[in-house]
Amino acid sequence: MDTHNSQETQNAQPVPIRKSLLSLLQITVEPIFLLLFFCFSLTEAAGTNFLLTRTCTVVYGFSEDNCTDKMSPSTLEIIQPYTARIIMGKSLIEATFPAILSLFIGSWTDGNKKRKPFIILPLIGFTMVYAFWLIFMYFPIPPIYFLLAVLPYSLSGGLISLFTCAYCYLSDVTTESNRAFRMTVLNVSLTIGMLSGYLVSTEIYKTVHTNVNFVLFGTSLCCMILILMYTIFLLPEIVINTEEIEISEERRSKKSFFSISHIKESLAVLLKNRPSNGRALLILLTAIIVIDILVFQGESNFKFLSLKASFHWTAEDYNVFSAILSGVAVVTSLAGMWLLNRVLGLSGTFTTSLVLSMCCISSVLISLSKSSTGFYSSALFGCLAVLLSPLIKSEISYVVPNSEIGKVFAFTSTLEAIAPFAASPVYTEVYNAVISTKPLYLYFVSAGFWFLAFVLSLGIVFINCRHGHSKYQPLNDEPVDESNSTNS
Repeated sequence: MDTHNSQETQNAQPVPIRKSLLSLLQITVEPIFLLLFFCFSLTEAAGTNFLLTRTCTVVYGFSEDNCTDKMSPSTLEIIQPYTARIIMGKSLIEATFPAILSLFIGSWTDGNKKRKPFIILPLIGFTMVYAFWLIFMYFPIPPIYFLLAVLPYSLSGGLISLFTCAYCYLSDVTTESNRAFRMTVLNVSLTIGMLSGYLVSTEIYKTVHTNVNFVLFGTSLCCMILILMYTIFLLPEIVINTEEIEISEERRSKKSFFSISHIKESLAVLLKNRPSNGRALLILLTAIIVIDILVFQGESNFKFLSLKASFHWTAEDYNVFSAILSGVAVVTSLAGMWLLNRVLGLSGTFTTSLVLSMCCISSVLISLSKSSTGFYSSALFGCLAVLLSPLIKSEISYVVPNSEIGKVFAFTSTLEAIAPFAASPVYTEVYNAVISTKPLYLYFVSAGFWFLAFVLSLGIVFINCRHGHSKYQPLNDEPVDESNSTNS
């Protein structure tokens, strides 16, 4: 760096966040996830239903009268395995490029302190996906061609990149005292978005009888354009102080975005020795995150299909259930966080173990459900799963400093992106094996994953109790206790 640039850097002032009503209310990334998941839930059942119908008419040549929303069980048994493999292909395409891109995002954004570009880029990809679906629906093409619509999602980084930068953004603008709450608010925002989407979708199905898919996907496209406008023009950028400007300029001069050193840095940060078994904590927390996303990906692909095959649910039935589940999740997550942490004083790690045990029991009960009522009650028992992500991400933020949080979240996001490569084939093969007998047996797979995560969480509780504290402050600047480090 030359003398002139160095002098400019020394004289640089912190970049202020634009003062607005949103900043005064501490609203940042929450509206993005609220509207985004509104779009997801608005079109979730409709998209699966459309693929079923298109498979029925184009691939197998059945008449349109036999391929309605209430198609016969015998027809469903024929066409569902093909549709399940289309959905599996969709999941794998969605995971491929984000798994690569997320390796570079965290380290690059840590060095440049710019989170917005990789919040905007996935949103552009989502917008293009809805536009492509609307275009493809006009043509009687086989459902396999709809996989092309997923490419913008994948190439832009998808949800993996968006969540990585959103959690990094919140880590930058929050303090240790309010970070877990703000991350919980983020999850509640997206849950409210899902609830709204399911309710609106149900009303659209009731009132619109022709071209309902165009209405649903067209509404989502308009909402995505609104999200983009908000993010570009209203979302504040991170404050960058003088020291960070100097460091980021030096790093930009040495490394490009796709530098292999970004991958090395992320891996080194995750595996470096840390006091109080910090490395073991990070590895265990990361493993639970991967299991959480693995179950979520696996179940989301086949939840509607399994309910349609088990109880002959329509898209309206599924939307009503999802709306109720989302509403209960909003209330119980806020009340649960307040009761468990504020009133009972339970640590985040102990709360995580409790939530995982409930998820495991819920999956077993769902597998054994014999009626819609049994499924409802069993699913509601596990609705606290919405707390897992903010709990785990906040625990990670206590172990590492902000200067490294992007690298850690990036590496965990890469593992999350890879999870569908394991989840999709496993859930697809199990579902196709049980579809003719008991489709809900698929949830025994989820129960096994949840039990493994529960065991790992007990390891975190053990480390927590061993060192006599419930939360781990940033430890990187402290001297490493070699006796503890060897155990990690």
